[in-house]
Amino acid sequence: MFFQGAGSSIVNPTILNHTLDCLDESGIKAIGYEPGFERYGKKNKKKIDKACELASRADVVLLYIGLDEVTEAEGLDRENMKIPKNQVELLHAIYEVNRNIVVVLSCGSAVEMPWIDRVKGLVHGYLSGQAGAKAVLNVLTGKVNPSGKLAESYPIRYEDTPSYHHFPGKEVSVEYREGPYIGYRYYDTANVPVLFPFGYGLSYTTFAYADLKVSRKGVTFNITNTGNHAGSEIAQLYVGCKSEAIFRPKKELKGFKKVYLQPGETKEVTISFDDKTFRYFNVKTNQWEIEDAEYEIMIGASSVDIRLNGNLHVEGTAAPVPYEKEKLPSYYSGKVSNVSLEEFEHLIGRKVPDPKWDRSKPLGYNDTIAQCQYAKGGFARFAFHLIKFAHWFLKKIGKRSTANLIIMSVHHMPFRGISRMTGGMINMPMLDGLLMIVNGHFFKGLNYFLKQRKLMLKEKSSLTHETDAVKEM
Repeated sequence: MFFQGAGSSIVNPTILNHTLDCLDESGIKAIGYEPGFERYGKKNKKKIDKACELASRADVVLLYIGLDEVTEAEGLDRENMKIPKNQVELLHAIYEVNRNIVVVLSCGSAVEMPWIDRVKGLVHGYLSGQAGAKAVLNVLTGKVNPSGKLAESYPIRYEDTPSYHHFPGKEVSVEYREGPYIGYRYYDTANVPVLFPFGYGLSYTTFAYADLKVSRKGVTFNITNTGNHAGSEIAQLYVGCKSEAIFRPKKELKGFKKVYLQPGETKEVTISFDDKTFRYFNVKTNQWEIEDAEYEIMIGASSVDIRLNGNLHVEGTAAPVPYEKEKLPSYYSGKVSNVSLEEFEHLIGRKVPDPKWDRSKPLGYNDTIAQCQYAKGGFARFAFHLIKFAHWFLKKIGKRSTANLIIMSVHHMPFRGISRMTGGMINMPMLDGLLMIVNGHFFKGLNYFLKQRKLMLKEKSSLTHETDAVKEM
């Protein structure tokens, strides 16, 4: 299992549980284990064949798949929402010999699951930590009744996300044209189907909601455990404004409460309103305001599984309407997946800046190595293409961790970082010489660089002699 992130999220576990070591204690009778795929996406038919041979002899297959530490790493955006292709190929191959597949998914974020119809069960472990292996087995065997809920929506495909057409942007800037319509706020408003909605989660028991009461202070309602197992339910409070004067998501999460219940037990749940429950930000008054309107109060097991509904009229703060509805049709409909530049500029009240680097100016300390692709100096442009080739080649031969390091540590690094990265071997005066080379003055820059290097070495030599003299005294 991929139990923790990479980069600054790496920790040193005190004790690390391994699934194979915990199987006997869990009560699961295992007939064997096969690593059916190579890490980092490399294909290996022999491993798939061995895994399928073992799977053909089992009653149930526990298939551990997901992302790895170089696919989702600090400092890099993923190129897609897929899990590595070789893992999907393994799943399909196992399906041909054994259709009782239970997937344990390990990754730190949402992924596409076009293969979901080929599995009987799915446990998402996320980044489960040092005791995650044993915890997952406890869920699979029913020793623990799971009660987690998704804190993000799982789209059917990446193209369904509202930011698909505008992320990651171009060179200098990213335009968040989707506005407040992020996650379930977009999918539920624009009626875009998802694989798993925000707030979704299964349990070994069932829960019934009843008797909603809405007051000025909040809501109360009852939850009953209608199944045969003790368990916890996370009830969610959503609020939607019925006015169309100001564009807002169809519903917004405003509170939640986790309740533990024995079979047949009923508890009253209270979720209070606060100063954030009905407010919106008004760009004309430059502060939070409340719209005078009728609000729908919704209690749900997820953002789409609404169990109870109520209404409440809330007095507003009489702020002026900040938008011209006829000029912002995408935002008032919530269908913001491909907002035009004209409409977006009307929303923000100004022109969008040029998203590309200003190629007329010489590169300086705060510009990045990536900008060498536009450098006036041919040597700098060659160096840029060499870096890009090295990244491509390392990924091709399976050295993805090293390839990612090049992008994080070199490609996106500003020139001022060269001095720090080289441990002082290249100081700031020498960097001035490098920038001359980058900006098209090769011989002048090289001469200046060598001169400054000579001065630096002379200073270091002088300091070394002074230190030796002090020691002798």
